[in-house]
Amino acid sequence: MKTLPLVLALLTVHSVAQPNDELIENGTNFYSNCGAVETFKEGQEKTAQVKAAYCLGFVEGLRLGIMATQTSTWNKPFCQPENITNLQTVRIVRKFIADNPDRAQELAARLAVEALHKAFPCPRPTD
Repeated sequence: MKTLPLVLALLTVHSVAQPNDELIENGTNFYSNCGAVETFKEGQEKTAQVKAAYCLGFVEGLRLGIMATQTSTWNKPFCQPENITNLQTVRIVRKFIADNPDRAQELAARLAVEALHKAFPCPRPTD
């Protein structure tokens, strides 16, 4: 459980050091723009297609990036099932933001990690 605060702290430092991205700068933007994933249809306007692809890429990159830095179950911020899809991940994060509107202006990556931690907590190690 010590890793979650570390990951959140690193995400905060990263957000200060990097320019903000308007599509997924914070929870409000993530929630609004990533709704395109839920409503995506073939032949839809290019803007909606780009938003949907960007959101799916965002959650995939976030999950894979965190997974790549973790070496054991006990220090992961979350333990996702192998069969989870990016669409399911977007839904989990959007629900977390909807359930926590007072936090919607926080960094989207931070909210995503917390949402995945809540949805897929890692089992505690046995001694």
